[in-house]
Amino acid sequence: MPVSVLMSLLAFLVKQEITFLETYQFLNELEISYLHVFTYSERENTLAASLPQSIPKKERNERSRMLHILSDKKRRAFYEDNLNKSFTVLFENDVEDGLMHGFTENYIRVAAKYDPLLINETKAVTLTSINSKGHVEVEELIDNDQWIMAHV
Repeated sequence: MPVSVLMSLLAFLVKQEITFLETYQFLNELEISYLHVFTYSERENTLAASLPQSIPKKERNERSRMLHILSDKKRRAFYEDNLNKSFTVLFENDVEDGLMHGFTENYIRVAAKYDPLLINETKAVTLTSINSKGHVEVEELIDNDQWIMAHV
């Protein structure tokens, strides 16, 4: 099973661009669902602030942009691989444009028609499509028999 999350800190002591590109290629080849990308900054009283060499901010930002794009592609592929499969979703009190959101047990963000009775509740659903905001839309499984049949 692919690793769900990979935290990636852009290295600040890398002296050659090829090292970043090798890292990028390595990440691209991994079967992961997304990257948690953030750019380091030199803050007072931190090791990063006292180091003699660092990557220029413009280059750090470009590397971060590249990794964010890679992450978006990996997340989309992960979501597509899980379409037409059934999962349990914990719905949250997060409503936007008449849709509520929640997460499957493997951390796929889903969108469903708002139902206040589902807030902080779990529900068996089938993932059906990816909407324009990149969230997976779902179809509710009517009863436990459907849930059991979907997992046989």
